[in-house]
Amino acid sequence: MGKGTTRFVLVLCILWLPLSACAAVIPEKPTDGKMPNDLLNEVMRYIKQHHPDASSLIKDSMTWTEVEKVKKVGYTRYVYTSNGWKVTIGHPATAEVIYEVTAEHDTPAITWTGTIKDKQVTETGYSVR
Repeated sequence: MGKGTTRFVLVLCILWLPLSACAAVIPEKPTDGKMPNDLLNEVMRYIKQHHPDASSLIKDSMTWTEVEKVKKVGYTRYVYTSNGWKVTIGHPATAEVIYEVTAEHDTPAITWTGTIKDKQVTETGYSVR
């Protein structure tokens, strides 16, 4: 192997290793263009567990219907409905995926907001009108 080839292989290895390490830590995103049901159901489980006034409005097994999908440069948003609930989940195009979630029920008027990061739900707001 010549001196030039050795340098090329060395540079290729130096560039490839950090990229392959980064790819391993990026959380999995939906590949079929749909939000995984487990994220939607995890949000509903959280609301049911932490807000007894909403628990009767949340079924144990909910079937979600995608009603909207918006892809813009740097951000994707999905809207799903089920049993009087409308759940909006969006995420920016970043290496660390943090889903921004809004769950709304029409009667009574409930609005829940939060985030999901590494399958951990965090509430940022809850209101009933």
